[in-house]
Amino acid sequence: MKIRQIRFKNINSFYGEHPPIVFTDGILGKTGLFIISGSTGAGKSTLLDVMTLALFNRVPRIMDHDGRGLSKDRLLAEGLIINQRAAIEPKTDAYAEVEYELNGKAFRSRWSINKNRNGNWNDYEMEVAELPDEKLLTEKKREVPGFNTTKIGLTYEQFIRSMVLAQGAFDKFLRASAGERSKLLEQITGTDIYRRLSQRAHTQNKLYEENLREKQQAVELVQLLTAEQLSELKTTKQTIDARLTTLTDELTFYRDEAKRAEQQEALDKDIARLGRKQQEAADKQVRFAPDAERLERHSHVADLTELFSNLSHAEGTLQRAQGDQQRAEQAIQGLHNELETVLTTAQQLTHQPALSEHTLIAQVTDFRERVLSLTQQIDQERKNANSPQQRLAHTIKQATDKWFRSLRLDNLVVMDEQVSERKRQVGQQLVKLEEEYAALETSEQVQHEIERLIDQEKKLERLIQLQKDQQKRLTEGLNLKKQVDAYQVTIDSQRPALNKLLEELTTLEVKQKELDAQKIKLAREANLDELRKSLVAGEACPLCGATHHPYAHQYIQRTGLIEVELQVVQADVKTKRTDSEQLTKTIIQSESTQKSLDNQRLILRNEYKDNRQTIAEELIALDLDENMQPEFLTDQQQHIHVQREELTTLLSLWEQDRVLRQLTDDLAALHTTQHQVERLTEERNQLFTGNDVKTACDQLTNRFTTVRSGLATQEGLRQQATVALSNAGQQTTELHSQLQPVLQSRGLSDIQTARQQLLDMDTLRRLQAEKQQLADEATQLTANRTDADQRRQALVEARQTDLPSDQIRQLISERDKELRQQTEQLGKIKQALDADATEHKRHKTLLSDLKKLDDAAMPWRELNRLIGSARGDEYSRFAQGLTLSQLIGLANQRLRDLSDRYLILKPRDGQDELFVLDQYQGGAERTVTSLSGGETFTLSLGLALALSDLASQNIQIDSLFIDEGFGTLDPEALDMAVAMLEKLQQDSQKTIGIISHRHEIKERISVQIQIEKGNDGNSRVSIVEL
Repeated sequence: MKIRQIRFKNINSFYGEHPPIVFTDGILGKTGLFIISGSTGAGKSTLLDVMTLALFNRVPRIMDHDGRGLSKDRLLAEGLIINQRAAIEPKTDAYAEVEYELNGKAFRSRWSINKNRNGNWNDYEMEVAELPDEKLLTEKKREVPGFNTTKIGLTYEQFIRSMVLAQGAFDKFLRASAGERSKLLEQITGTDIYRRLSQRAHTQNKLYEENLREKQQAVELVQLLTAEQLSELKTTKQTIDARLTTLTDELTFYRDEAKRAEQQEALDKDIARLGRKQQEAADKQVRFAPDAERLERHSHVADLTELFSNLSHAEGTLQRAQGDQQRAEQAIQGLHNELETVLTTAQQLTHQPALSEHTLIAQVTDFRERVLSLTQQIDQERKNANSPQQRLAHTIKQATDKWFRSLRLDNLVVMDEQVSERKRQVGQQLVKLEEEYAALETSEQVQHEIERLIDQEKKLERLIQLQKDQQKRLTEGLNLKKQVDAYQVTIDSQRPALNKLLEELTTLEVKQKELDAQKIKLAREANLDELRKSLVAGEACPLCGATHHPYAHQYIQRTGLIEVELQVVQADVKTKRTDSEQLTKTIIQSESTQKSLDNQRLILRNEYKDNRQTIAEELIALDLDENMQPEFLTDQQQHIHVQREELTTLLSLWEQDRVLRQLTDDLAALHTTQHQVERLTEERNQLFTGNDVKTACDQLTNRFTTVRSGLATQEGLRQQATVALSNAGQQTTELHSQLQPVLQSRGLSDIQTARQQLLDMDTLRRLQAEKQQLADEATQLTANRTDADQRRQALVEARQTDLPSDQIRQLISERDKELRQQTEQLGKIKQALDADATEHKRHKTLLSDLKKLDDAAMPWRELNRLIGSARGDEYSRFAQGLTLSQLIGLANQRLRDLSDRYLILKPRDGQDELFVLDQYQGGAERTVTSLSGGETFTLSLGLALALSDLASQNIQIDSLFIDEGFGTLDPEALDMAVAMLEKLQQDSQKTIGIISHRHEIKERISVQIQIEKGNDGNSRVSIVEL
């Protein structure tokens, strides 16, 4: 598999759409080996994120516990993947796209997400297409990761281990102790799954065993009845059923009898109650006897009711007529008094003593018209005053000078004095300024001059600032020069020390190699140890024939001395190397800082030169000396500022003078109007001092009209009352003459006695209703008594016993109590039988569940026996041993392609360090800690390539990315590492990208993908060849 290119938009720190990064064409395809460089956090790893996101919807730096990939909700909640600036824009989208080549075919896999028109994010989408036809193979986002896994032949985890080589992790792996090496191996190869499998087998087996124990306990706790207990319960149930039938029949009989006895007792009570009701009805009849007599007397005169009613009506009419006549005479007298009062009021209002009842309306109307005419003239004059007053208020409001805001319109005299005084002061100031600026006659000319001065003042301000900046640059340049000189002193003082350290280090390394050679030689000679032990002093050696054997006695002593000396030299080498690297780093940093400071000085010199030319040109443009100093420019600026202030004052005074003249004219017009209003008001007040003459006159005439109308009305009412009085008296006399003979014939002495026997209509109705109610009540009571007697007789005949009701209830209570006891006992028996049946079913179910659970636990029990443990260490060590053996085997195959010197040896039991076989030293075994940085890099690169082979499952991987691992290499080791990578690329023709931020490696590999982070926090990517 080979990555052809990637494209992306709005991913992590990359804002907007970026040009595609093509790995198979252009300078990247030509060289095959390139650097992905950038500062920490710039976005180097984002390029790898784009690949895994487009292929699997996952990225290495975001944990994915359930393996289902990233969801829209998680992306939005945690602010992942999508560029933060783009995320807040209303219409935006983001995508990651990768093209890869496999078996001669090309495919494009894409991940994308976008916002809808409401500004909300849609769910993400994925698709895979075959190139170049863009034929869609699948666009179901849930299927795309699985499709890519099947097509490529690698899962997500295998892909990232095959494509991204953790060379730096293997560098730690080589130097780690046995315990640390085990943890690192799990992290690098993903073999922690074997530990989790072992722990899972142990946990699942433990869980199943606990469930089996609980299930077995549940089976043992089930309690079942014996056959004898079941038989006894069934016999008791039959006996109780028979007794319950008997009790039910007896209860039915006694309850029916009790019901009839209770009904008989209730009827006896009703009969007694009806007897009492009948007696109460008779008592009511006695009490109603007087009212019955009244009804009888009323019936004797009831036919004369109409005549009595007419007589009462006539007598009432007579009384009302007398009252109306008396009230009319009183009203007439009052109205005459009111009329005199109205005439007096009218004479006083109109100032006319001769005013009479006949001339009142005409004279009052004439008076009202005269007063209204004067009022209209006053209102017109006041209206005329509004115009100048409004102009005064408008002029004051529109005036720009704050002084005008102090004028008060409510006191025109004071205002007139203030305006006159202000006009005098403004005139004095104007004379002085107009003489000084006589050439400026109009406000437009003055404004144009002010604008010219403002422009000149701004230019001078800019020139002053430019000259200050120049002075600041001079100061900064001097400071930078002092810093450069100080760094140069530091470098000059440290370089001899560095050269001395390097010479000492070279001497020590030569000595270390000599001691290593002596140690290897002794080791080879040590292989003849068995033969040496057989040598006897004075006897000939079978190999050389010598009888003297000095080596046999000196070997152990020499080996120990060499080993001690070698350890001392190694410690010195390590110390010198660390000191030289630190001193080199310090010198490089000093030189880099010195160079940066020199660049800053150069920038300052260029800026100083450019600004000096600009200042000279602008001074000449202002007709000033090009060498004029800042203090003279400041004086010139202040002079211009004073001129501008005076011209501004001149404009203000002209405006104030115009406003003051207008105020003077309006005040004069307002004074004239006020004098006229005062004259007319005095004339009107002599006639009428009130506020509303129209209302006063209207009220007076209305009052006069009302009084006269009232007099006419009351005269008419008095006449009507006199006529009504005469008619009512005549009618009363006639009715008396009709009634008197009739009453005498009926034995009634006079009309008053007859009237007393008549009842009013309400009393008559009430007494008649009461009489009828008493009669109906007596009839109903008689009928109810007869019905109750008949029903009691029927109940007596239906009774089957003579027992009283309380004795029957006692029998019912006894039978009912026995019935409840028998029913309760029967319920307990049924409950016991049902519970036993339920327990039989549960027992059977528990046995079945126990067998199923035991069957399910069997595989886990066996798996736990084979690989299970609480910590998973044993199976993990076994799996790691296999993985490490396979990894070292693949690594040695890779090492043969990289270098023919070293082979990695599998660690022996109890061995804390890793050893290599150095074939340049006769197959000597060396610890990896004794290797140089470049040699260690070669081994770690071989292991990283081996892991890629192991993870890719024999899938050919033609694109590799090596993530860091160069931070600890010295220059010589770094050259060796780069040479090794170039050899790997040339031999395999793979595309190899190195992710690093070390400037030394960036200087050695010319083709680079540079990622730079801007001040806005967003990154940019560019492909360059240095």
